[in-house]
Amino acid sequence: MEIAAFGVAILVVVTRFGPVPAQDLILNMLLLWVLITLFATDVLWMRLPDVLTLTLCVVAVLLANDKVAAFFGGALGVAVFAGLRWGYWKIRGREGLGLGDVKLMAGLGALSGPLDLPLLVLVAALLALAGAAGLRLSGRKIDGTTAVPFGAFLVVSGMLIWLARTLGSLPPL
Repeated sequence: MEIAAFGVAILVVVTRFGPVPAQDLILNMLLLWVLITLFATDVLWMRLPDVLTLTLCVVAVLLANDKVAAFFGGALGVAVFAGLRWGYWKIRGREGLGLGDVKLMAGLGALSGPLDLPLLVLVAALLALAGAAGLRLSGRKIDGTTAVPFGAFLVVSGMLIWLARTLGSLPPL
């Protein structure tokens, strides 16, 4: 599955960018490979490995035209998700958001920037709700204790933001 998704991602990068410096092509392909791999690891094992979240962060900053905006997007993403994690723990007395999701937001925040960060989270939340509704309609029991790989939905949202920027629908960061 990951190989097919990466093949499609390479096709998008090559057809969109055409002849570009090899560094830009390699960085965009690396970004997509990391996002696809993060998606797969979260769906399969509900894990977001540090080496992948760190790689995402570095590549997102390297791709950004505005490094300051990328830094602030990453910092804001981490701060908001760390606050959500802490608040959920205080209110419910149990973990509701993994630390991997917090680390993931460093890279996705750097990719989206501070202005598109709310869009990234909104799209991820809507995707997660649609996924939960689909599971519920298929007969699976979904309740307040059901574990959801929310990082996977964040990753898909990040891919959509990357695609929108690549196609010119969103301004570059």
